[in-house]
Amino acid sequence: MVEVVPLRLYKYVSKDGLARIVGPGRIRYSQPAVLNDPFEFTVHRPELFSAKFVDKELESAKVSSIFDDTIKKMKAEHPMLAGLIDRIPLSEQEKIKVGLRSQVDDVAQQLLPKVSAALNERMASEFRILSLTETPINLLMWAHYADSHKGAVIEFDTSHAALKSPRSATDELRYPRKVLYVDHMPKASLDQTNAEVLFLTKGKPWAYEKEWRILQAARFAVATSGEQPTEICLYEMPHSAVTSVTFGAGANADWVQSEIARIHALPDASHVEYFQCQVSSQDYELVRLPISSRP
Repeated sequence: MVEVVPLRLYKYVSKDGLARIVGPGRIRYSQPAVLNDPFEFTVHRPELFSAKFVDKELESAKVSSIFDDTIKKMKAEHPMLAGLIDRIPLSEQEKIKVGLRSQVDDVAQQLLPKVSAALNERMASEFRILSLTETPINLLMWAHYADSHKGAVIEFDTSHAALKSPRSATDELRYPRKVLYVDHMPKASLDQTNAEVLFLTKGKPWAYEKEWRILQAARFAVATSGEQPTEICLYEMPHSAVTSVTFGAGANADWVQSEIARIHALPDASHVEYFQCQVSSQDYELVRLPISSRP
């Protein structure tokens, strides 16, 4: 099923966050280590490789053929043993082949913790995440990510190349992808692990965030600072990708007007619209109203 990406996605930010994004024209993509979900990037791996994968690889490696060829060679080189070998029931020979498979499984289980840790470390070091959401009026999101309603929400045009530029039909990067919320941690062996499992699956308690993520390679950052695991990676986010700014219900009026004037004066930002949230007088919800005043 093809995901329909919303025309607009939103980023909740603090007052400082608004100044860092709308102005310099850059935005931070984060690594899993700095996100606020302790289960980020967590997969339950009961086995290193799935049975189907192991069977396929063993078949391609011709393990059974190697065993059969070895028996033939022994009989040819040691005729005296041929009669004894022929007396080994086929069922016993099959047990030997199964034993070879069992040894492969045993080795895989021994490697599982180290290989899983190495994979997670490598993926976390090579990829970054931009977290966006479908709505600009979520009470909890304002409280958690926007200075307790004193910050702002930036609206982005998802058709802009800064947010949508996959390089091929199979590219996992550079476009919005919806987060899947599930009751139980995904279970996947190494060969079943993909971007959806690693980066796009979260527990049901986070469903209120209605999150969409864009994945990027760390090497494509235009600027970096700090060191792993909290290195800051910045990527281009032109003003032309920003369609509106919504100020929080608790935002200082003078700050709101000064930000409108600052942003309006930026190159390629005269089109940006402005809104402010107000608390509803009837329900536990926010109302988003346009700000008509322009500098």
